[in-house]
Amino acid sequence: EVEVAHDGASGLEASRRFRPGVVLLDLALPDTDGYEVAREIREAHGTAVGILALSGLPRDEAKLKEAGFDGHILKPVAPGTLFARVAALARPKGQKPET
Repeated sequence: EVEVAHDGASGLEASRRFRPGVVLLDLALPDTDGYEVAREIREAHGTAVGILALSGLPRDEAKLKEAGFDGHILKPVAPGTLFARVAALARPKGQKPET
């Protein structure tokens, strides 16, 4: 199942309602930045959601980790790479990852 949101506010609302296993989150959103959205998703869902940052530019990995991202994908991304990264983070809805 996939849900699409085009801005931070809609993405947060969708994450509360949809409870995704993985979020692909662009860092440049029209109403806020992806770092703030990631922080709010982490606050609401903890580690039950995997969060991958998407951006067109290299980013500071420490800043991404501090915001709660599990990884970063530089655009453009090959479909196979995207599928592999999502599969590696996929978590059944509401279930925490194995440690």
